[in-house]
Amino acid sequence: MYWTGDTTTAEDLRRELSRRRRMGIKGTWLSAAALQRVTGIRGAAGILTPGNAQVDPYKACLGVASHARGAGARLFEHSPVKRISGGRTGVRIALEDGEVRADWAIVATGYATPEFRPLAGRFRMTNTYVIATSPISAPTKRRMGLGPVMLWDTSDPYHYARWTPDGRLLLGGEDEPRTRVRDRRESLKNHASSLNSHLVSLFPALDGMTPQYAWEGLFATTPDGLPYIGTHRRYPRHLFAEKADQVIGDKDA
Repeated sequence: MYWTGDTTTAEDLRRELSRRRRMGIKGTWLSAAALQRVTGIRGAAGILTPGNAQVDPYKACLGVASHARGAGARLFEHSPVKRISGGRTGVRIALEDGEVRADWAIVATGYATPEFRPLAGRFRMTNTYVIATSPISAPTKRRMGLGPVMLWDTSDPYHYARWTPDGRLLLGGEDEPRTRVRDRRESLKNHASSLNSHLVSLFPALDGMTPQYAWEGLFATTPDGLPYIGTHRRYPRHLFAEKADQVIGDKDA
């Protein structure tokens, strides 16, 4: 559910739905009344898009690795790359105790690491924050009115929410430029409190409930929000697959 609480933004959202449909992406327009029926939120409008899903990243990683191995790939864990030297015909990848030679090197680190310093400057590091409630009882869920949907609002910075398999509600967002290490604990505390207040404003039935967990994540963004994919003139025989909003770490509180 992509929704807005602002009537002016609702017109932009309607045009967004029209563009999606022209691209073959299905979606249903929800008026303020329909939005409240589906989510319990008093907003202006929303787009309900089918076909989304949640995934366990750890299990997904293991699944991809298993499939790759079955297809003939050889996997080497705990083999940090020290250096990649690209030439006209291939690459040499230096490891701690050996070397790999290949036609191409695919760099899929989520963002440009310090080894690719000229590219690293193209990414902006950002902190994001998440809270998780304790498991919510069935009566409270009914009072909330939130169905089995994932939420994303049009605010800047945005907020998103989803249910967990054990009945908790996650609320995240409030992204900000990377926080200094010495300020991280205080920043997490402040953002957890702010997120909780926002959650209660959306669902008054949760008034009095405090987050059971809170954590932060660090992720990278590009100037236009699009990923970097393909080759680069500075790095022969390199293929880059850098996602624009890849989370690269988190911290529990």
